[in-house]
Amino acid sequence: MKYKRLSNEELQELEPEFIHFLATNQITAPEWVDMKANTMERVEDLIDTFSDMVFDNVLKKIKYVEHLTRQDWMIFHCKEEVLHMVAIQLSDESGLDLTDPDFFEQWEQAPDSVGITLYSKEQAYAEEREKIIFQLMESGCTIAEEKNFNLLLKNSK
Repeated sequence: MKYKRLSNEELQELEPEFIHFLATNQITAPEWVDMKANTMERVEDLIDTFSDMVFDNVLKKIKYVEHLTRQDWMIFHCKEEVLHMVAIQLSDESGLDLTDPDFFEQWEQAPDSVGITLYSKEQAYAEEREKIIFQLMESGCTIAEEKNFNLLLKNSK
């Protein structure tokens, strides 16, 4: 299994797609009922394959992910061949809070940007692109907007 198995709730939400998946694999409704009763290992294999397919399709569409805390904001541009990260890190002495909606306005008024570190890094994927994005999402990242990436990138130069 490449990612993780979809939960029962997720499978229920994707029931039409799962039925289509079974039909594509030439598994009829009576055969599916029989499999669930007699060959649970085969059922689990099919659910795992479907789960990987769903995650692959979703992850391929993701372009930006971010991780935001009070003192750190990392945004990743998930390009085809490389992962480009821009980040801002605040020390306690900055007196600022990245989760504050007025952060950028406050930053402009802060004297000499004390306690603010900006950085940017680009790196080739060590594994398949979608697996890296999945790992980032599992570690707490959420889908981000391009405008936020560009905003940090502009300020990190």
